[in-house]
Amino acid sequence: MDDYRLYYIHNYADMKKINYRHFVYIGLIIGSLACTVFLFSGAFGRSIESIRDLLTSLVYYFAFIFDVDFGVAPTVIEYAQIPFFDYGQIPFISPTNYSFVLLPENWELFVADWYAFWDMFFVSDNFVKYLLFLTELLIPLSQILLTILLIRVFLLLLSKKKLEDERDDVVNYHKADDNVDSLPLRIFKRMSDFTYRPIKAWVLGMIDFAREHMGYVKWLIRIWLFNFHVYVIIVEAIAYVFYLIASLDFVSLYIQVYKLFVDLSVVFGFLPLFVWAGIIVGVLYWLTKRRGYKTLEHREAMNCGYINERAVVTTYAGTMGVGKTRTLVDVALSEQKILRDQAFEIIIESDLKFPFFPWINLERSLRQVMDCGAVVSHRQVRKWIRKKKSRYLKHGDCGRIFGYDVSRYPLDYNDGLKVSDIWDVIEDYACAYFIYVIESSLLVSNFSVRTDDLLEDLGNFPLWNNDFFRRDPRLMDSYSRHSHILDFDMLRLGKKLVENNPNAFAFGFGVFLISEIDKERKNDNELRSLGSKASDEECNQKNDLFNLLLMMSRHSCVIANRVFTRFVVDLQRPDSWGAAGRNLGEIVYIDSAKPMEPCLPFYSPFYLLDLAVSWIYGKYVAKYYESRFERSDNTLMTYLMKGLFAPLWQYTERIRNTFNSGAITLLVESGINGGEMKQRKYYMQAKKIYSNRYATDCLEGIFDRYAEKNTIAIWDLPEYESTVATWQELDMQNSFFQIDLKLLK
Repeated sequence: MDDYRLYYIHNYADMKKINYRHFVYIGLIIGSLACTVFLFSGAFGRSIESIRDLLTSLVYYFAFIFDVDFGVAPTVIEYAQIPFFDYGQIPFISPTNYSFVLLPENWELFVADWYAFWDMFFVSDNFVKYLLFLTELLIPLSQILLTILLIRVFLLLLSKKKLEDERDDVVNYHKADDNVDSLPLRIFKRMSDFTYRPIKAWVLGMIDFAREHMGYVKWLIRIWLFNFHVYVIIVEAIAYVFYLIASLDFVSLYIQVYKLFVDLSVVFGFLPLFVWAGIIVGVLYWLTKRRGYKTLEHREAMNCGYINERAVVTTYAGTMGVGKTRTLVDVALSEQKILRDQAFEIIIESDLKFPFFPWINLERSLRQVMDCGAVVSHRQVRKWIRKKKSRYLKHGDCGRIFGYDVSRYPLDYNDGLKVSDIWDVIEDYACAYFIYVIESSLLVSNFSVRTDDLLEDLGNFPLWNNDFFRRDPRLMDSYSRHSHILDFDMLRLGKKLVENNPNAFAFGFGVFLISEIDKERKNDNELRSLGSKASDEECNQKNDLFNLLLMMSRHSCVIANRVFTRFVVDLQRPDSWGAAGRNLGEIVYIDSAKPMEPCLPFYSPFYLLDLAVSWIYGKYVAKYYESRFERSDNTLMTYLMKGLFAPLWQYTERIRNTFNSGAITLLVESGINGGEMKQRKYYMQAKKIYSNRYATDCLEGIFDRYAEKNTIAIWDLPEYESTVATWQELDMQNSFFQIDLKLLK
């Protein structure tokens, strides 16, 4: 009982604790409301005025539509009444400052000022005053530049003196000093523990708290949008559109521009210049990132268009290092997405053919038999549906099919080509849903490929998130899956390598990736030298009928005239697979590749930052490694250099890794020798293909067996004594060529 009391008291105390950040954000909201009352009082009047303008414009619009005079004049073409309420009579309320309105009040004054400006533009006195203004502007700028230059010279001299002292004292640094903080660095860290670090931790904590409690942030945004007349601008724009439709009064457009400047003058007069600079950079950053993502997605759509043109079996050929495996993986990832999109299209089309069919009942029944393992392939789904159909035709099932009222709704569909029975459509829907809903990779390969498609399911209809470009790599472990291990017995219609292999009949649908297929299958000359024959009792490349399966693979899974099987393979030379393999499908040669560059628009702030980082990089490397060469402990200078430069470099690297994209040129040849070569473009996108998708040394395990037995390091291998090898040194090569030369002797 005592333990229970202690447990209860402890948890009750924890429940009573309230995070102080709640009070901070509540205080910010109260302070913002106070600003609304005391600093932005005009927002109340302009808001009421904008609502009045909208209502009168609506009345004017409907009067025009129905040709009725309601006796209400539109007020949106009137100038803003500032202040709308007489706040000047209340001593403790300050009216909003509208002194930043730069436009003249009416069009006539604007025209007069326009001509006056150009008349004064070419006056010599005005030009002299302009030069004096530039001089006065250059004086503080030059002072700032000179201050920066002096600081830079001081830091260079200080760092040079520091390094010279370190060179003089280098003999005093022993192994015990490795990775030990110097005295200035220890003092700096101690000071930062009481200044910078607590402030940084507090700010980051407030940001994380805001992400978890977005209600506070939304209310702050709403209040300041109201203070800055954003709502007023939107309502006034809608009001003027209704008025303009009915009146076609384009002359009044200047009044709207003037009122817009009136409303914008509030925020222009309130925010300082450096805040505006930050806002402009932030907006440009947001816009360019959005444009960059759209460019990546557009190029991915173009890649999918290229893939849709390809045959069921596609072979990628090229020399070592040209990017065969990279292209293979990239294509396979898009192929998987295409298969799910095809299944989704069939689901939509089936739904539209019988729009009142309760598809959710079919889905739930199918999910039940899938969960209990009663169906494991699309063929078994067809069989399951056909049993349902047979039972319905025999017993009628009370006039309903999965709850579909056949007495009210039709049982067939005419598409203009043929009449489809509802059961045929149900069968297509069920098979497509089976493939679509499988929460597993659809890739089967002889090397590992990581996928990160996410199935979002609230218990109703699931949706796939196939976005390759917006994934957070810090959450990679939570959503990663890998391709399935390819058992080649799945692809053998003839003899199997493993007797009674349970995987032998698992071939059905999916994307099959086979790297270095020529080393698996070999050509006729190699097989002939090995003595392989079709009549052999043991399984070999001559009697396993592998190529026959590839020829017939498009028939393995066809739903609503769409093929759900793809083979993507690579090799170095098409001839090394032989004619049987070459004639199976298309051969794609990787011709050339352009370097990857960020696909951000030219006005992105990233390019200026990247230019600055590139300029600093060389200086940073020289200084940092000069210091590393001189001493082994940690100095304040190197600590500050890394602390300032590393975050900038890391940011530019993240941007490049996210938005880098480059085109490769592919030459597509039909499988028949002498086929026509077609040039195609394919985009490689860094975020998609390099997000830990595969290992370039994916077959490294072959050499692990040798590494376990190895006892010789590279420095233990004998060296040549001169630039000309002796006969004994050549003999140490154990070369067939050298052996042939010895035999000739």
